[in-house]
Amino acid sequence: MTTRMTALVAGAIGIVLPLILLAVDAASVHGWWPKWIVYVWPTSYMLGATAGEKDLAAYLIITAAVAVNSLVYAYVGFVIARLMRRADKKTGEA
Repeated sequence: MTTRMTALVAGAIGIVLPLILLAVDAASVHGWWPKWIVYVWPTSYMLGATAGEKDLAAYLIITAAVAVNSLVYAYVGFVIARLMRRADKKTGEA
C-alpha cells in the first residue's frame, strides 16, 4: 500500500471512529463517555466547549473535533507508512 493510501485510510478511520463513539453515546440512556476515549479520539477534549448542549455551535465544534481528529490520524498514518518504507528499503539493501 502506498504512503498516500495509508494516510487516506488512517484519515477515514479518524472520521469513522468518533462517529461510532458519538452514536454509542447518543444511544445510551445515561451518556457514555469513558476516560480512555482521549486515547482513541485525541481531539475529543474540544467537546468540552459544548458543555453538553446540542445547538448549532455545538454541532460545529463536534464537526471540527472530528475533522481535526481525521487530520491527526492521517498524519500518524503517513509517518508510520514512511517509517515502514524506510525500514523495508534498509532491509532490502542489506
